[in-house]
Amino acid sequence: DFAESLDATLENGGLAPYPAPMTELARRVQRNLESHQLVPESRHLLVAVSGGLDSMVLLALLREVSRPLRLRLS
Repeated sequence: DFAESLDATLENGGLAPYPAPMTELARRVQRNLESHQLVPESRHLLVAVSGGLDSMVLLALLREVSRPLRLRLS
């Protein structure tokens, strides 16, 4: 859970363990991307972010699911 992940991060000098455990929200995003076939065949995804909170959360979630989905983010 989140508390265990935070403890592990703090024990590791502030660095998240690699690979960090996927959050429940990221798992839901991954399932939806797969079930709706939203992952491009090229596995390359261009992400435009404004720097606002919603864009940064989207980028963080995509980054989290990029490894299991073998996505390359640009």
